[in-house]
Order: sequence, then C-alpha cells, then structure tokens
Amino acid sequence: MRILTLWVGALLGGAAQAQTFDFNRDCAKWIAQRGYSRDYIELKTGKIQPGWPQNWRSNVEKDQVQVGDVVMYAVPNKAKATRVAYVEEVLTEAKDGQVARVQVSETNWGKYTDEPCLVTDHFGRVISSNISMASVQKVWRPSLALPPARVKTEP
Repeated sequence: MRILTLWVGALLGGAAQAQTFDFNRDCAKWIAQRGYSRDYIELKTGKIQPGWPQNWRSNVEKDQVQVGDVVMYAVPNKAKATRVAYVEEVLTEAKDGQVARVQVSETNWGKYTDEPCLVTDHFGRVISSNISMASVQKVWRPSLALPPARVKTEP
C-alpha cells in the first residue's frame, strides 16, 4: 500500500508541475507593477475597458480617428495579444485627405525581457510611435459610451 501511495503522490506531483501557462497567474508580478499599454491608457485617459486589450471594443470607425482616441493593434508574432496606444496626432495623405497614420504615445513597446509575460525593456516607460492605420484593428474614444456588448445566442 505504501508503494502505491508513493507512486500516486509522485504522479500527482508531476501533474501539478505540468500546469499550463496562465497569464494572470504567471505574470502577476508584472501586472501588479502596472506597466502594460492598457495601464498607460488608464493613466492617460482616466478610463479603461474591462479585461485585456484583445477583448476591448471599439466605438468609432477607423477613418474617424482623432486626437485623444485609443487605437488597438496586434502585437507582431503574438496571435492573441493586442496593444493599445493613445493618439497624439492624426496624419493624413496629402492626395486624398484620408487618415494614413497616427502618432501615438504608449508604454511597453520594445525588446522582450520576459516574452511569455509580454514585458519589454520599455515596460512602464512612455515612448512615441508612428502607426499605419492599416495595422489598426479598432478605435475606442473614451469620451463616448461603448455600444452594448453582443450576447451570443445558441442556434
């Protein structure tokens, strides 16, 4: 019986060590430091949407972007990760007046120092970037209400 107990204990101990990565749990020390791009948006605007940026919603069409808006765009090579940045300036094309790029301020954009936790050498440090509107996925204007959340209905 003792051998069976030791074997089951070893098996369960090994299973406990093989936990899958959980961002909120495994990156808690970084989350507590509040240096992610979402933290900068809250600092800059006084508002934040629930959850992480990949779940944030838009309330403005991309071609209506203006100073003070928040743009959301994919983190290169990170399938589900989304960055958010504060629009400081809107840059249009001279030919047709369409919005081509936005000058933004943001934090945590740089070389990874803790890649699984998406922490860079600019964690908590504000930098300025120029982003093509082609890479912008969504735009959120914190001064406007968000549309109601879509509720999934089963067929």
